[in-house]
Amino acid sequence: MKIPIIAIYDIKKDNLKNILLKGLKEIQYEKIIRSTDRVLIKPNLTWPHYKKGVTTSPRLLDILTQVLRPKCLKLFIGESDGANHSWTAEEAFQGHNLYEIAEKNNIELVNLTSRQTTVKSLNINNESIKIEISEFLLNEVDVLITVPVLKIHASTKVSLGLKNQWGCIPNPMRLLYHPILHEGIVAINKIYKPKISIIDATYGLNHSGPVYGTPVKLNKFLISNNVVALDIIACSFMGIPFDQVSHISLATKELLTTEQYKNLKIIGDFNGSLNFELNKNLMDRISNFIMFHKHINDLFYNSKFSGFLQIFSDFYKVLTRKERLSAY
Repeated sequence: MKIPIIAIYDIKKDNLKNILLKGLKEIQYEKIIRSTDRVLIKPNLTWPHYKKGVTTSPRLLDILTQVLRPKCLKLFIGESDGANHSWTAEEAFQGHNLYEIAEKNNIELVNLTSRQTTVKSLNINNESIKIEISEFLLNEVDVLITVPVLKIHASTKVSLGLKNQWGCIPNPMRLLYHPILHEGIVAINKIYKPKISIIDATYGLNHSGPVYGTPVKLNKFLISNNVVALDIIACSFMGIPFDQVSHISLATKELLTTEQYKNLKIIGDFNGSLNFELNKNLMDRISNFIMFHKHINDLFYNSKFSGFLQIFSDFYKVLTRKERLSAY
């Protein structure tokens, strides 16, 4: 049973590559990634172009691919199309300069939506759930590395390593899974089993999310060989009790052993906690009401009335100048 190792570092412009390599060595990445492995990096591209505190920094992805490419057989960066068909993964790749990064570092970009899918059934919290997953991730990837952003989220309170795998659901209408969102997050992490989690805290996002909030410059990154343990520590960093975050609390029971939890090894310090907090506005509450209630969710996104209701939703977004539903 691997003991979780968590390392926390300050980012400086002139030493990111060195400290990223130092962090990878601290979590013993040489034992995780073999020369014959196919490795996929899953960033948070929940917006079609780079946005501070919202999407993973292209600079971090560039340097991470430089470090990892010589260590494995194949290296991919993968993402699905934006929720509710809001944009394609290719648009997000372009908006984050990933085509140039891919060519320079000899890696491949993968739109998970364009690959084959299958439906998995598994038991979470004593309930049987079904969820659509990527066959590419199941069959053609040996090591999944999740690279989220440290941020508040209007539906899950925080969006960190565990939540980042929600974007691995290839169906852009993953909004239909929101009635089982917390169980679904744990389910896909059970299936995909990310082996390394790197939280990009160059900027954090406070007050709201996953897109609209207050960017906070932190200049840090956190890295671990255990995605659940790192989410727990990141919550502490944010000043949010992890047991108040449903999917993290559930993941500690489903994915983290008592021995691992009691023996977390933490390297570095975040110098006390930040005062991050979720401030839901009216649109957040309406969105959550729609998405978490199955019958209303189906009516809004999966019925003959969906088109009309979407027009109404789009009109409301224009009035508020915030395209919130497309980002979930």
